[in-house]
Amino acid sequence: MTRGRPQEFDRETALGKAMDLFWSQGYEATGIQALTEHMGISRQSLYNTFGDKHGLLKEAIGHYNLQLCNYWKEILLSPGSSLKNMDHFLEVMETYTQTKDFRGCLMANTALEMGHRDPAIQKLLKKGGAKLDKIIEDALNNAVQNGELKNSVDTCSIARFIINNIRGVMVTRKGGGSKVEIGDIFNSLRIYLRQFQ
Repeated sequence: MTRGRPQEFDRETALGKAMDLFWSQGYEATGIQALTEHMGISRQSLYNTFGDKHGLLKEAIGHYNLQLCNYWKEILLSPGSSLKNMDHFLEVMETYTQTKDFRGCLMANTALEMGHRDPAIQKLLKKGGAKLDKIIEDALNNAVQNGELKNSVDTCSIARFIINNIRGVMVTRKGGGSKVEIGDIFNSLRIYLRQFQ
């Protein structure tokens, strides 16, 4: 049996470009031709490497989630005060909503577009979301251990509350939410956290 032609492109780079396109345009609006042109690969290379457009989306979501997890860990699980880390995290998220190239969250965008009608994507988004939940929960657990939060707090529930508010903010901003409205949401999150100190 003859082996297929070797890949003539960097897989991670191409995947990152596909992720960017799905993130900017959504799944349905992104055609195969646009993907191959943006990724700098042939149509056959896309099929050989990723299976099809749906398979490429699944890998792009996984790639995005890995990057996001690493970024969130860098902020939330840094040495020092866990609550200061959390405050910095909320500040970073708020600042992102005001950037010129704001695109929301790829996972939230995809959930709104197709999560309700695509079980495979829904499962992938749920798995990725659980990883993000866990990072916030770990940060809150660190705050409890450091004496910054009460021992009685339910860090799992608080983590879910925080991440769902962040997802909501991304959608609100994409829907035209103002800087003041977004700021109010983040300030409410900060006030919410203070009650557990």
